[in-house]
Amino acid sequence: AKAATLQQIARTHLGRGGQEAVASALQVSREALVLCQKSGDRRGEGASWHGIAQAQAARGEHEEAARAAKEAHRLGAHVGDRRLRAEALSCLGEACLAQGHTVDAIAAATEALELFRELGSASQEALALSTVVSARLTNAEPSEALRTAKEAHQRARRSGSLKGEAVALAAVAKVCIHIRAPLEATQALHNAQAIYRKLKDRQQEAVVLTSAINAHLLTGEVEDALRAAKEARAICREIKDRRQEASVLELVTQIHTECGELGSAIDSARGMVAALDDLGDRTAAGHARQTVADLHLERGEAAEAIRAGREAFFLFPAP
Repeated sequence: AKAATLQQIARTHLGRGGQEAVASALQVSREALVLCQKSGDRRGEGASWHGIAQAQAARGEHEEAARAAKEAHRLGAHVGDRRLRAEALSCLGEACLAQGHTVDAIAAATEALELFRELGSASQEALALSTVVSARLTNAEPSEALRTAKEAHQRARRSGSLKGEAVALAAVAKVCIHIRAPLEATQALHNAQAIYRKLKDRQQEAVVLTSAINAHLLTGEVEDALRAAKEARAICREIKDRRQEASVLELVTQIHTECGELGSAIDSARGMVAALDDLGDRTAAGHARQTVADLHLERGEAAEAIRAGREAFFLFPAP
């Protein structure tokens, strides 16, 4: 019972979003794992490994997340728990996709999709479909990706799953951005944001707004893109999600650079540096500092460029 309570606490932390909450989820999931291992609770052990995999994925530790998800799936198969197997496979698919292993991602997510359909879990089915869509886009299969995403949306609407509908809409938008259909993408993202706002899911609302930045840029709507970025960043700061904030600031830096607004580009790039420093992501922070150096150099500010370049150099791993 104590382990189950810890697993519920971990899920609550993950639902809150933000790096502090994710770190807490990882710690609590590991505590639950130890209790389950001591008591011989194989089902609970598998659920704990799944919680660990989710937290590691949220931290960007995708190789570790894949290993944990495989262990969760093994234990789910051992005890005959189809839901645990499906959840572990869905997590494994996302981790494989993040590492560029698209064939493995499609295989894992497709198997998860079939299990979720059998279980009648529309929301989780849509998440697995989103992974399949992303993997097919990576494999240059946009037509198949769009068909899959729209199928997910229709199934979610029929089942009344708001979260599933929002996830599917975001997947539709992703494909539309990829095939340069910005109006359809913007509409899908607008609808997805409305659903996430209704569900009070601030983390996913920020993710949708980040996608909206790219959709607006396809139509040349720079002001709308910057407005979406401002809203997304405000949410990221509210929920203390520094990684998503860094992603937003990277896009903002690109926008200002392309518009020739180098001072504003430097400001947003420095904000990205601060966010990545807080995360302890030395390599990404090094690349961000290199961006700052390049921008200073473009402005003819040699001393500042050298300073930022040196900071970047010491953050990169030794060859």
